[in-house]
Amino acid sequence: MQKCRLCHHPVIPFLSFGRLPLPEELRLPSERHLPLRRYPLGLATCSQCHHVQLTQKVRPDTIYKQHYHYDCSLTATNYWLALAKSFARSFENSRPLVVDIGSNTGLLLHHFRRLGCRVLGIDPSPLARAASRRRRLPLINKYFSPQLAQRILTREGPAQLITCTNTFDHVSSLTQFTRGLTCLLHPQGTCLIEVPYFLSFIKDLNHVVYHQQIDYCLLTPLIPFFARHGLQLHSAETTSIHGGSLRLTLGHQPSPLSQTTKKLLAQERRLFHRWPQVLRRFSRLLLARHQTFRHRLLSLINQGKSVAAIAASAKGITILNYCHLDYRHIQFITEASPTKIGRFTPSGIPIVSDRYLLKHPPDVALLLAFNFAAEILPRLKSFTARGGRIILP
Repeated sequence: MQKCRLCHHPVIPFLSFGRLPLPEELRLPSERHLPLRRYPLGLATCSQCHHVQLTQKVRPDTIYKQHYHYDCSLTATNYWLALAKSFARSFENSRPLVVDIGSNTGLLLHHFRRLGCRVLGIDPSPLARAASRRRRLPLINKYFSPQLAQRILTREGPAQLITCTNTFDHVSSLTQFTRGLTCLLHPQGTCLIEVPYFLSFIKDLNHVVYHQQIDYCLLTPLIPFFARHGLQLHSAETTSIHGGSLRLTLGHQPSPLSQTTKKLLAQERRLFHRWPQVLRRFSRLLLARHQTFRHRLLSLINQGKSVAAIAASAKGITILNYCHLDYRHIQFITEASPTKIGRFTPSGIPIVSDRYLLKHPPDVALLLAFNFAAEILPRLKSFTARGGRIILP
Protein backbone atom coordinates (compact mmCIF):
# COMPACT_ATOMS: atom_id res chain seq x y z
CA MET A 1 0.00 0.00 0.00
CA GLN A 2 1.58 3.25 -1.15
CA LYS A 3 -1.15 5.59 0.11
CA CYS A 4 -2.46 6.30 3.61
CA ARG A 5 -5.77 4.58 4.33
CA LEU A 6 -7.02 7.70 6.13
CA CYS A 7 -5.87 10.73 4.09
CA HIS A 8 -4.45 9.10 0.91
CA HIS A 9 -1.06 10.83 1.10
CA PRO A 10 2.10 8.77 0.41
CA VAL A 11 3.36 6.48 3.17
CA ILE A 12 6.93 5.80 4.26
CA PRO A 13 7.90 2.20 5.24
CA PHE A 14 9.91 1.99 8.46
CA LEU A 15 9.83 -1.65 9.65
CA SER A 16 9.91 -5.02 7.88
CA PHE A 17 9.66 -8.57 9.15
CA GLY A 18 10.04 -10.12 5.69
CA ARG A 19 7.50 -12.63 4.39
CA LEU A 20 5.61 -14.70 6.96
CA PRO A 21 2.73 -17.21 6.81
CA LEU A 22 -0.68 -16.25 8.13
CA PRO A 23 -0.68 -17.14 11.85
CA GLU A 24 -4.16 -18.69 11.76
CA GLU A 25 -3.52 -20.91 8.77
CA LEU A 26 -3.94 -23.83 11.14
CA ARG A 27 -3.81 -27.03 9.16
CA LEU A 28 -5.53 -30.35 9.57
CA PRO A 29 -3.22 -33.39 9.46
CA SER A 30 -4.32 -34.08 5.87
CA GLU A 31 -3.31 -30.55 4.81
CA ARG A 32 0.20 -30.46 6.22
CA HIS A 33 1.81 -31.38 2.87
CA LEU A 34 0.26 -28.43 1.01
CA PRO A 35 2.51 -25.49 -0.01
CA LEU A 36 2.59 -22.70 2.56
CA ARG A 37 2.02 -19.17 1.29
CA ARG A 38 3.94 -16.30 2.85
CA TYR A 39 2.96 -12.64 2.82
CA PRO A 40 5.00 -9.45 3.38
CA LEU A 41 4.68 -8.04 6.89
CA GLY A 42 5.85 -4.55 7.76
CA LEU A 43 4.78 -1.09 8.86
CA ALA A 44 4.64 2.30 7.15
CA THR A 45 3.66 5.77 8.38
CA CYS A 46 1.80 8.48 6.54
CA SER A 47 3.98 11.39 5.43
CA GLN A 48 1.15 13.80 6.25
CA CYS A 49 -1.06 12.64 9.15
CA HIS A 50 1.32 10.10 10.82
CA HIS A 51 -1.18 7.22 10.62
CA VAL A 52 0.56 3.82 10.85
CA GLN A 53 -0.50 0.85 8.72
CA LEU A 54 0.77 -2.35 7.16
CA THR A 55 2.90 -2.02 4.06
CA GLN A 56 0.69 -4.61 2.35
CA LYS A 57 -2.67 -6.13 3.20
CA VAL A 58 -3.93 -9.66 2.58
CA ARG A 59 -7.24 -10.24 0.79
CA PRO A 60 -10.02 -10.34 3.43
CA ASP A 61 -11.48 -13.65 2.22
CA THR A 62 -8.09 -15.33 2.65
CA ILE A 63 -8.20 -14.48 6.35
CA TYR A 64 -11.83 -14.32 7.43
CA LYS A 65 -13.38 -17.00 5.24
CA GLN A 66 -10.49 -19.47 5.13
CA HIS A 67 -8.16 -19.00 8.10
CA TYR A 68 -9.95 -17.46 11.08
CA HIS A 69 -10.34 -19.16 14.46
CA TYR A 70 -10.38 -16.38 17.07
CA ASP A 71 -13.10 -16.83 19.70
CA CYS A 72 -13.62 -13.74 21.90
CA SER A 73 -15.71 -15.70 24.41
CA LEU A 74 -12.68 -17.59 25.76
CA THR A 75 -10.99 -14.56 27.37
CA ALA A 76 -11.93 -11.22 28.97
CA THR A 77 -15.56 -12.33 29.42
CA ASN A 78 -16.13 -9.88 32.29
CA TYR A 79 -14.88 -7.06 30.08
CA TRP A 80 -17.67 -7.55 27.54
CA LEU A 81 -20.36 -7.77 30.23
CA ALA A 82 -19.14 -4.54 31.84
CA LEU A 83 -19.06 -2.85 28.44
CA ALA A 84 -22.66 -3.86 27.69
CA LYS A 85 -23.88 -2.68 31.10
CA SER A 86 -22.14 0.70 30.81
CA PHE A 87 -23.96 1.52 27.56
CA ALA A 88 -27.30 -0.11 28.35
CA ARG A 89 -27.76 2.34 31.26
CA SER A 90 -27.77 5.29 28.86
CA PHE A 91 -30.52 4.03 26.54
CA GLU A 92 -33.76 5.98 26.65
CA ASN A 93 -35.48 3.76 24.10
CA SER A 94 -36.90 0.67 25.82
CA ARG A 95 -35.93 -1.60 22.90
CA PRO A 96 -32.87 0.02 21.30
CA LEU A 97 -31.13 -1.58 18.33
CA VAL A 98 -27.50 -2.54 18.98
CA VAL A 99 -25.42 -3.59 15.98
CA ASP A 100 -22.05 -5.26 16.56
CA ILE A 101 -19.77 -5.24 13.50
CA GLY A 102 -17.24 -8.04 13.71
CA SER A 103 -19.48 -9.79 16.21
CA ASN A 104 -17.34 -12.95 16.28
CA THR A 105 -19.02 -15.55 18.52
CA GLY A 106 -21.64 -13.05 19.71
CA LEU A 107 -20.64 -12.65 23.36
CA LEU A 108 -21.15 -8.88 23.47
CA LEU A 109 -24.53 -9.13 21.74
CA HIS A 110 -25.52 -11.94 24.09
CA HIS A 111 -25.07 -9.54 27.02
CA PHE A 112 -26.95 -6.72 25.28
CA ARG A 113 -29.85 -9.03 24.51
CA ARG A 114 -30.08 -10.09 28.15
CA LEU A 115 -30.24 -6.38 29.03
CA GLY A 116 -33.35 -5.95 26.87
CA CYS A 117 -31.89 -4.67 23.59
CA ARG A 118 -32.67 -5.69 20.05
CA VAL A 119 -29.41 -6.98 18.60
CA LEU A 120 -27.83 -7.71 15.23
CA GLY A 121 -24.39 -9.09 14.46
CA ILE A 122 -22.41 -8.56 11.26
CA ASP A 123 -19.45 -10.83 10.58
CA PRO A 124 -18.28 -12.63 7.41
CA SER A 125 -16.58 -15.61 9.06
CA PRO A 126 -17.89 -19.21 9.19
CA LEU A 127 -17.00 -19.18 12.91
CA ALA A 128 -19.49 -16.35 13.51
CA ARG A 129 -22.17 -18.12 11.49
CA ALA A 130 -21.88 -21.30 13.56
CA ALA A 131 -21.78 -19.39 16.87
CA SER A 132 -24.83 -17.28 16.00
CA ARG A 133 -26.83 -20.44 15.37
CA ARG A 134 -25.82 -21.89 18.74
CA ARG A 135 -26.72 -18.67 20.58
CA ARG A 136 -29.77 -17.98 18.37
CA LEU A 137 -28.49 -14.50 17.64
CA PRO A 138 -29.45 -12.68 14.42
CA LEU A 139 -26.40 -12.39 12.15
CA ILE A 140 -25.69 -11.04 8.68
CA ASN A 141 -22.81 -13.20 7.51
CA LYS A 142 -21.27 -10.56 5.24
CA TYR A 143 -18.75 -7.73 5.23
CA PHE A 144 -20.14 -4.41 6.41
CA SER A 145 -20.61 -1.78 3.67
CA PRO A 146 -22.74 1.31 2.90
CA GLN A 147 -25.06 -0.89 0.83
CA LEU A 148 -25.54 -3.32 3.71
CA ALA A 149 -26.07 -0.41 6.12
CA GLN A 150 -28.87 0.91 3.91
CA ARG A 151 -30.54 -2.50 3.83
CA ILE A 152 -30.43 -2.75 7.63
CA LEU A 153 -31.71 0.81 7.97
CA THR A 154 -34.70 0.02 5.73
CA ARG A 155 -35.51 -3.23 7.51
CA GLU A 156 -34.66 -2.51 11.17
CA GLY A 157 -34.40 1.26 11.46
CA PRO A 158 -31.34 3.18 12.70
CA ALA A 159 -29.03 1.76 15.36
CA GLN A 160 -28.87 3.54 18.70
CA LEU A 161 -25.49 1.88 19.29
CA ILE A 162 -22.96 0.46 16.83
CA THR A 163 -20.00 -1.39 18.33
CA CYS A 164 -16.77 -2.17 16.50
CA THR A 165 -14.30 -3.71 18.94
CA ASN A 166 -11.05 -4.69 17.21
CA THR A 167 -12.82 -4.55 13.87
CA PHE A 168 -12.20 -1.08 12.44
CA ASP A 169 -8.44 -1.68 12.15
CA HIS A 170 -9.01 -4.94 10.24
CA VAL A 171 -11.36 -3.81 7.45
CA SER A 172 -10.42 -3.62 3.78
CA SER A 173 -11.62 -0.04 3.13
CA LEU A 174 -11.86 2.39 6.04
CA THR A 175 -13.69 4.93 3.87
CA GLN A 176 -16.46 2.54 2.80
CA PHE A 177 -16.76 1.12 6.30
CA THR A 178 -17.13 4.57 7.88
CA ARG A 179 -19.69 5.66 5.29
CA GLY A 180 -21.73 2.65 6.37
CA LEU A 181 -21.47 3.68 10.02
CA THR A 182 -22.70 7.18 9.22
CA CYS A 183 -25.64 5.78 7.26
CA LEU A 184 -26.79 3.29 9.91
CA LEU A 185 -26.30 5.34 13.07
CA HIS A 186 -29.33 6.99 14.67
CA PRO A 187 -29.20 10.85 14.69
CA GLN A 188 -28.73 10.73 18.50
CA GLY A 189 -26.95 7.38 18.48
CA THR A 190 -23.44 6.40 19.55
CA CYS A 191 -20.75 4.53 17.67
CA LEU A 192 -18.20 2.76 19.86
CA ILE A 193 -14.87 1.87 18.25
CA GLU A 194 -12.03 0.10 20.06
CA VAL A 195 -8.63 -0.37 18.46
CA PRO A 196 -5.20 -1.30 19.83
CA TYR A 197 -3.45 2.00 20.55
CA PHE A 198 -0.14 2.54 18.77
CA LEU A 199 1.03 4.96 21.46
CA SER A 200 0.75 2.13 24.02
CA PHE A 201 2.61 -0.16 21.61
CA ILE A 202 5.45 2.38 21.35
CA LYS A 203 5.68 2.80 25.11
CA ASP A 204 5.36 -0.81 26.29
CA LEU A 205 6.05 -3.00 23.21
CA ASN A 206 3.09 -5.02 24.51
CA HIS A 207 1.48 -5.78 21.16
CA VAL A 208 2.34 -7.54 17.89
CA VAL A 209 2.43 -6.56 14.23
CA TYR A 210 0.41 -9.23 12.40
CA HIS A 211 -1.40 -9.67 9.10
CA GLN A 212 -4.97 -9.38 10.42
CA GLN A 213 -4.47 -5.91 11.87
CA ILE A 214 -3.96 -3.44 9.03
CA ASP A 215 -4.01 -0.19 11.03
CA TYR A 216 -2.03 0.74 14.18
CA CYS A 217 -4.14 3.64 15.35
CA LEU A 218 -3.46 7.04 16.84
CA LEU A 219 -6.10 9.53 17.90
CA THR A 220 -4.82 12.60 16.04
CA PRO A 221 -5.31 11.35 12.46
CA LEU A 222 -8.61 9.61 13.26
CA ILE A 223 -10.50 12.76 14.35
CA PRO A 224 -10.40 14.57 10.96
CA PHE A 225 -10.96 11.28 9.12
CA PHE A 226 -14.21 10.63 10.96
CA ALA A 227 -15.26 14.28 10.63
CA ARG A 228 -14.92 14.10 6.84
CA HIS A 229 -17.46 11.27 6.91
CA GLY A 230 -19.95 12.98 9.23
CA LEU A 231 -18.95 11.47 12.58
CA GLN A 232 -17.76 13.67 15.44
CA LEU A 233 -15.58 12.46 18.31
CA HIS A 234 -17.41 12.52 21.66
CA SER A 235 -14.79 10.90 23.86
CA ALA A 236 -11.48 9.05 23.77
CA GLU A 237 -9.88 7.01 26.52
CA THR A 238 -7.39 4.19 26.88
CA THR A 239 -8.13 0.70 28.20
CA SER A 240 -5.76 -2.11 29.15
CA ILE A 241 -7.29 -4.80 26.91
CA HIS A 242 -5.14 -6.24 24.08
CA GLY A 243 -1.97 -4.68 25.45
CA GLY A 244 -3.42 -1.15 25.47
CA SER A 245 -6.40 -0.02 23.42
CA LEU A 246 -8.06 3.23 22.40
CA ARG A 247 -11.81 3.48 23.00
CA LEU A 248 -13.64 6.09 20.93
CA THR A 249 -17.27 7.13 21.07
CA LEU A 250 -18.63 9.07 18.09
CA GLY A 251 -21.93 10.56 16.98
CA HIS A 252 -23.45 12.83 14.36
CA GLN A 253 -23.41 15.95 16.57
CA PRO A 254 -20.26 17.82 17.69
CA SER A 255 -19.16 17.54 21.29
CA PRO A 256 -16.51 19.40 23.34
CA LEU A 257 -13.31 17.42 23.83
CA SER A 258 -12.78 16.06 27.34
CA GLN A 259 -9.62 16.66 29.34
CA THR A 260 -8.66 13.03 28.85
CA THR A 261 -8.95 13.41 25.07
CA LYS A 262 -6.91 16.62 25.11
CA LYS A 263 -4.21 14.91 27.16
CA LEU A 264 -3.93 12.05 24.65
CA LEU A 265 -3.68 14.51 21.77
CA ALA A 266 -0.95 16.44 23.58
CA GLN A 267 1.04 13.24 24.16
CA GLU A 268 0.81 12.40 20.47
CA ARG A 269 1.85 15.91 19.40
CA ARG A 270 5.01 15.65 21.49
CA LEU A 271 5.94 12.43 19.70
CA PHE A 272 5.12 13.82 16.25
CA HIS A 273 7.78 16.54 16.74
CA ARG A 274 10.41 13.78 16.52
CA TRP A 275 8.39 11.11 14.72
CA PRO A 276 11.19 9.60 12.53
CA GLN A 277 13.41 9.11 15.60
CA VAL A 278 10.49 7.66 17.61
CA LEU A 279 9.76 5.09 14.90
CA ARG A 280 13.42 4.15 14.47
CA ARG A 281 13.80 3.56 18.21
CA PHE A 282 10.52 1.61 18.34
CA SER A 283 11.62 -0.62 15.45
CA ARG A 284 15.04 -1.22 16.96
CA LEU A 285 13.64 -2.13 20.39
CA LEU A 286 10.91 -4.36 18.97
CA LEU A 287 13.32 -6.37 16.81
CA ALA A 288 15.79 -6.59 19.70
CA ARG A 289 13.08 -7.89 22.04
CA HIS A 290 12.21 -10.67 19.61
CA GLN A 291 15.87 -11.62 19.25
CA THR A 292 16.32 -11.65 23.04
CA PHE A 293 13.30 -13.91 23.39
CA ARG A 294 14.62 -16.30 20.73
CA HIS A 295 18.08 -16.49 22.30
CA ARG A 296 16.61 -17.05 25.76
CA LEU A 297 14.40 -19.87 24.55
CA LEU A 298 17.15 -21.57 22.55
CA SER A 299 19.42 -21.33 25.59
CA LEU A 300 16.83 -23.22 27.67
CA ILE A 301 16.48 -25.87 24.96
CA ASN A 302 20.25 -26.25 24.76
CA GLN A 303 20.23 -26.85 28.52
CA GLY A 304 17.95 -29.83 27.89
CA LYS A 305 14.69 -28.14 28.92
CA SER A 306 11.49 -29.26 27.19
CA VAL A 307 9.31 -26.41 25.89
CA ALA A 308 5.61 -26.22 25.02
CA ALA A 309 3.20 -23.32 24.63
CA ILE A 310 -0.21 -22.28 25.91
CA ALA A 311 -2.95 -20.67 23.76
CA ALA A 312 -2.56 -20.76 19.97
CA SER A 313 -3.26 -17.04 19.52
CA ALA A 314 -2.60 -15.29 16.21
CA LYS A 315 -0.28 -12.83 17.96
CA GLY A 316 1.67 -15.57 19.72
CA ILE A 317 2.07 -17.71 16.61
CA THR A 318 3.23 -14.61 14.73
CA ILE A 319 5.99 -14.14 17.32
CA LEU A 320 7.07 -17.75 16.82
CA ASN A 321 7.11 -17.17 13.07
CA TYR A 322 9.14 -13.93 13.49
CA CYS A 323 11.66 -15.84 15.59
CA HIS A 324 11.85 -18.95 13.37
CA LEU A 325 10.69 -21.22 16.19
CA ASP A 326 8.86 -24.32 15.00
CA TYR A 327 8.04 -27.95 15.86
CA ARG A 328 11.74 -28.65 16.45
CA HIS A 329 11.67 -26.20 19.38
CA ILE A 330 8.07 -26.24 20.66
CA GLN A 331 6.62 -29.68 21.44
CA PHE A 332 2.95 -28.67 21.38
CA ILE A 333 0.55 -25.79 21.99
CA THR A 334 -2.44 -26.25 24.29
CA GLU A 335 -5.74 -24.60 23.43
CA ALA A 336 -9.31 -24.25 24.74
CA SER A 337 -10.94 -23.60 21.36
CA PRO A 338 -12.30 -26.80 19.75
CA THR A 339 -11.85 -25.27 16.28
CA LYS A 340 -8.06 -25.21 16.80
CA ILE A 341 -7.49 -28.52 18.62
CA GLY A 342 -6.15 -31.25 16.32
CA ARG A 343 -4.62 -28.79 13.87
CA PHE A 344 -1.03 -27.68 13.27
CA THR A 345 0.50 -24.21 13.17
CA PRO A 346 2.09 -23.05 9.90
CA SER A 347 5.46 -24.22 11.27
CA GLY A 348 4.12 -27.68 12.14
CA ILE A 349 3.53 -27.42 15.91
CA PRO A 350 0.60 -29.66 16.98
CA ILE A 351 -2.29 -27.99 18.85
CA VAL A 352 -3.78 -30.09 21.66
CA SER A 353 -6.37 -29.71 24.40
CA ASP A 354 -5.53 -27.66 27.51
CA ARG A 355 -5.75 -30.87 29.57
CA TYR A 356 -2.65 -32.16 27.79
CA LEU A 357 -0.41 -29.72 29.69
CA LEU A 358 -0.82 -31.48 33.04
CA LYS A 359 -0.70 -34.98 31.53
CA HIS A 360 2.55 -34.23 29.68
CA PRO A 361 4.07 -31.23 31.50
CA PRO A 362 7.09 -29.59 29.87
CA ASP A 363 9.81 -27.85 31.84
CA VAL A 364 8.89 -24.50 30.30
CA ALA A 365 5.59 -23.19 28.89
CA LEU A 366 5.28 -20.09 26.71
CA LEU A 367 2.07 -18.16 27.29
CA LEU A 368 1.35 -17.05 23.72
CA ALA A 369 -1.83 -15.15 24.69
CA PHE A 370 0.41 -12.86 26.72
CA ASN A 371 -2.04 -9.95 26.51
CA PHE A 372 -4.43 -11.97 28.71
CA ALA A 373 -1.75 -13.09 31.16
CA ALA A 374 -3.51 -11.63 34.21
CA GLU A 375 -6.57 -13.74 33.43
CA ILE A 376 -4.82 -16.96 32.34
CA LEU A 377 -1.95 -17.26 34.84
CA PRO A 378 -4.19 -18.06 37.86
CA ARG A 379 -5.54 -21.05 35.91
CA LEU A 380 -2.02 -22.47 35.61
CA LYS A 381 -1.28 -22.88 39.33
CA SER A 382 -1.37 -26.67 39.05
CA PHE A 383 1.35 -26.53 36.41
CA THR A 384 3.60 -24.14 38.32
CA ALA A 385 3.01 -26.04 41.60
CA ARG A 386 4.68 -29.05 39.97
CA GLY A 387 7.72 -26.97 39.11
CA GLY A 388 6.68 -25.81 35.66
CA ARG A 389 8.04 -22.48 34.50
CA ILE A 390 6.00 -19.96 32.47
CA ILE A 391 7.55 -17.42 30.10
CA LEU A 392 5.78 -14.50 28.42
CA PRO A 393 7.20 -13.82 24.97
